[in-house]
Amino acid sequence: MNVPSHYGNLQNWFRLYKAGKPGNFPGEGSAWSRGIGELMREAMAFGYDKYIVTYTDWLDSCLFREANPPHWTRIMGSGNRFEGSETRNVGGVKETGNRENDGHGICMWGRYMVYHWLGDSREWNEKHWEATKASVNWIQWQLDTDTIFPGKRKDILYTESECGNYEFYASYNCLHGIALSIRMAKAIGKNEEVESWTKLYNRLQKGILDNVIDSSAFGPVWHTDPENNWRDDGQKLVHIQLAPDGFTYTPLQDYASADPVTGKFLRIDLNSYRYLMKDKNYNFLRSYGYGQGMITQAALLLDQMNDAENLINMMVTHCYLPRLEGWTGPEGIIVHKSGDYWVAVNGYLGQDSHLADSQKSLRLMLGIDDNNSDHLRLVPRYPLSWNRMSVSDFPVLTGKSRQKIAYAYTRSEKGQAFVYRFEKAVKDLSLRLGPLPAGKIVSGASFNGHEVAFDNLESGDSRWIWIKDIGGKEGKVEILYR
Repeated sequence: MNVPSHYGNLQNWFRLYKAGKPGNFPGEGSAWSRGIGELMREAMAFGYDKYIVTYTDWLDSCLFREANPPHWTRIMGSGNRFEGSETRNVGGVKETGNRENDGHGICMWGRYMVYHWLGDSREWNEKHWEATKASVNWIQWQLDTDTIFPGKRKDILYTESECGNYEFYASYNCLHGIALSIRMAKAIGKNEEVESWTKLYNRLQKGILDNVIDSSAFGPVWHTDPENNWRDDGQKLVHIQLAPDGFTYTPLQDYASADPVTGKFLRIDLNSYRYLMKDKNYNFLRSYGYGQGMITQAALLLDQMNDAENLINMMVTHCYLPRLEGWTGPEGIIVHKSGDYWVAVNGYLGQDSHLADSQKSLRLMLGIDDNNSDHLRLVPRYPLSWNRMSVSDFPVLTGKSRQKIAYAYTRSEKGQAFVYRFEKAVKDLSLRLGPLPAGKIVSGASFNGHEVAFDNLESGDSRWIWIKDIGGKEGKVEILYR
């Protein structure tokens, strides 16, 4: 069946976005929960937030309208016409809507990123509080009634449809969502919820460590269901992949120095990465976003820059297929064993979560970490073979509002230079540069022509340096080799 596109092509989408008004934009009126939280994040990240308020209102309305107890199901706006929407009685409660817990958690943290990039808006937080509260209560209710359905006493979440029943990915997405919901509760003085949700967080966190770890030759690794149809298992690394969404762009350092449980999670992450990359096969394209995008994010965030370069090259080679009806980030790609040709399979010319995870992996290279808007960190991660990189008009949260940043990053045999410019001066800025080429030692660093201190760092398979305590409206950092 040939179903015409709402937009025709990417250029027409931009035209419609510019001309349209909230509440009047082409679409199906439904969305996959697994994809929409990610797309909300990416739309906000790149400044396409014109419709984000009305879209969040719609998302929250689906939470209450389409399932009981309120939660996000597999496809919001669908009227539960799809599989997994049976009704059942659980402890005297009529439960409707399937348990798409990975999608539910993704919607939770996708909403948080909207809130954060709106400047941690108290107005937004209070307006959407009931949905935030209901989204956490759904997780509590499942754990409290699990002996009734699905009938097993485990402090992890049972997930229906594609995520594989009991596995790490769904439970951790919800755990991440709880952590960010606690922040929103604290911000508006909801002390009772902060206390109860912290207990829930600790319970689910322990449940994950008790129930979703497998043994391997590399040590303990995160469990993913071998019967699910994603296959590439990039979702084993969701703890690392979600680090930039509310926490940090440098999880190797920040998670290692955090509490002991987070440190344990990180050690299992590293084992899981080594397990997935044991053959150094960079083709995770069978699941483009779930596979190639996810593993590329993990390689970047773990500073495995040789792997990252190979994964990025594979991903962008197959990202846009203009001769195949304009497919962008399709759900899967089959590459012939010769490598000479390939075909996109499934994915509706550009499937939501696959496109979003692929886009995020490229965004991580830009390295604009505004999780702490009072201390901006720039952590660019470009492959070592790249010599000239630049960004312009990229949104960044500084203080309580967003402005635009532009930068140019160049590398040569003699050293590296990084020039940045903001619309308004920033007070506190840190910059990490690298990777450094083998055999090169940094002999000195300067900021706007004046010598500055720097810290050396070995991380992943690469070497980097940190320049701290800089800022202003514009600046130039240079490092010289010897």
